[in-house]
Amino acid sequence: MISAVTYRPNNCNYNSKPQPKRDVHFGSTHFSYLYKNSKRMNCYTNFFRVDLPWEKLGKIFADTFKHKPKVQIINGACSDGSESVSLVMALKESLPEKLWNKFLPIRAFDFCEDLIINAKRGEFEIDDVDIGKINKYIKNKETYLKDTYNPAQEFYIKHPAIRIIQAKQEVLSSIKFEQNDVFKVLEELQDDSNTIFMFRNALIHLGDQDAQKFAKLAGKKLKSGSLLIIGNTDKSATKIQKYLAEQNFKEIAKNIYQKCNPPSTKKTIFKTIGDKIDKFLKKIFIDDEPEYWSN
Repeated sequence: MISAVTYRPNNCNYNSKPQPKRDVHFGSTHFSYLYKNSKRMNCYTNFFRVDLPWEKLGKIFADTFKHKPKVQIINGACSDGSESVSLVMALKESLPEKLWNKFLPIRAFDFCEDLIINAKRGEFEIDDVDIGKINKYIKNKETYLKDTYNPAQEFYIKHPAIRIIQAKQEVLSSIKFEQNDVFKVLEELQDDSNTIFMFRNALIHLGDQDAQKFAKLAGKKLKSGSLLIIGNTDKSATKIQKYLAEQNFKEIAKNIYQKCNPPSTKKTIFKTIGDKIDKFLKKIFIDDEPEYWSN
């Protein structure tokens, strides 16, 4: 299939090994590259990926951060930018300007520089499925996206089910794309309980050990009230739910976790004392009961 854009060859080859060419299928970006330690990252993305409550997202964000004048949204593993663009459109559709404005611009990053180059162009291949999802959440997609359809072009003759759309400058100016690594971004993160950190459907490729490392670092850097958002495949492929619970993250909506304060030390002390008293009384009145009555 002809790609919407052409990548510079092998730019994501951080280990000096041949890389497969970008392969774009109907409405979804498929791309593979090597991450650290030769870990293979297989990218798959599309608009309004179904494992988030997109119709409620604006309200969830607004309610969570209603007392914060500014909120930083960080979209890791952003791939070709489809998710970042979906996020901008979802916020602008569901919130008044005075509210959505405090969430923008979004900081979006990916480890692969070629993907970031493409994301900055804002060109996407979509099919009828993508169009259906866009129409579901967006009243008028022409507000944000420009259809470049031209039936006379060779691309559309060969691939009549495909459209190439261009994100308008209003959308692209609301996203700051950069090449970066998730652990570096987390390590340098400055949070004031005003962060939404998205790293979705990427832990499946990094593995369970890195998922645990990710959760621990997120637990260290994110303060109470901030949000961490993951994807379905992260849950199915790793123990990320367990690791997030250990770091005091609570799921408040599908795949959306809020950092909570650790349990009160005072309550913990009283609970420990109470447990010891219960154990002592049990020892006296229950464990020793048969011997007592035998006399």
